[in-house]
Amino acid sequence: MPSAKVAGAAIWLLAILMSPPSLSQTPIQNVQNALSQVTKTAEEVTSQVQQASSQAQAKVNELPQAPIESKPQLDVVSEGERTHLCGKISAFTGHAQSQELEYSSLALATIISAAGLALVGSISSFLAKNKTAESSASLSRPL
Repeated sequence: MPSAKVAGAAIWLLAILMSPPSLSQTPIQNVQNALSQVTKTAEEVTSQVQQASSQAQAKVNELPQAPIESKPQLDVVSEGERTHLCGKISAFTGHAQSQELEYSSLALATIISAAGLALVGSISSFLAKNKTAESSASLSRPL
């Protein structure tokens, strides 16, 4: 059955499109491979139909053919607007990357300065003279 092979190829194409991408191939390569497989299967079906008996060819010709509708290509933006928009996107990407670098450097400097201040505070606390409660109370009395 020629239509069974075409349906099998279509199912195989859907399985390729829905499967997780492999590490060795990009999704575009997967689609191209699936498309070449479908084309090869369609050529096999066509050659089998041509080699079939006249009765089989008549039955194949009776099968309804799906009309191929050409969809008009819509121009959403002109080429000049597209170039302008791509430039704006590139400028925004550069600006975002520079801000990312700026704020990550600022965050790193804040963390390092906080660690340095904590170290200075702990060292100065350790080096301070120990005061007893009595000596600190006598210091707070008026003379």
